[in-house]
Amino acid sequence: MVDAYPNEVAANITGHVLFVYNLAQEVEELHLWRMFGPFGAIRDVNILIDKTTNKSRGFAFVTMSNYGEAENAIMHLHGTILEGKIIQVSFKKAKNARGPY
Repeated sequence: MVDAYPNEVAANITGHVLFVYNLAQEVEELHLWRMFGPFGAIRDVNILIDKTTNKSRGFAFVTMSNYGEAENAIMHLHGTILEGKIIQVSFKKAKNARGPY
């Protein structure tokens, strides 16, 4: 089980936000749609791009509709390999929660 509680993670009307990091430069949003899709309904995928280099900053946010499906995606995808790199997946913490991100 994921060690976050629903009231501590970033959630809004549109869903539950997952923080996906340690992404390879080659990873595109379509990769993440395909990777997370089997676990449930995805509302949005957003890879953060460095405005200076126009390259990926190595992390993304995936918004899923259902908390249980998001939790299941974390349990199955955290530590898996995507484009040669081991990705990390967790709930994005709410802005008022304490944490490194």
